[in-house]
Amino acid sequence: MSTPTDLSAPTTTGMEVARVGALAAVGSVIAVEIVAVIGKALGAPEVSALTAAPLAVFTVVGVAVATVAWVLLGRRPNGGQLLRVLVPIVLVVSFVPDLLLGVGGTAWSSVATLIVAHTAVFLVTIPVFVRLLSPSRLTR
Repeated sequence: MSTPTDLSAPTTTGMEVARVGALAAVGSVIAVEIVAVIGKALGAPEVSALTAAPLAVFTVVGVAVATVAWVLLGRRPNGGQLLRVLVPIVLVVSFVPDLLLGVGGTAWSSVATLIVAHTAVFLVTIPVFVRLLSPSRLTR
């Protein structure tokens, strides 16, 4: 005899999480590369953090960490509420290294470009996660 299954909240498998993370990463890499090109076109001096390879690597690593954190926090009973509080805090904290570059002598136009790039990752990744990895779908 089988036990009834709640079909109202389908769960997300590890492979689905990986696909969603990859989708968010690809979209985010495209977004930060566009931001970097626009920033440089507007006069931001090229610094190593604004070159294609570091942008792509840091973006993919950041989105991978965000995916794992999203799933782990989203599985908690109050996961949705917790994510609503933490996500904006993490975004703002992500600006700190950029601001430190500016304090250290990097052109503020490059710093602003990096901050916009972090915001672009946020604007791509979070809607993907909300739509495809909603806390209600994550296995507890």
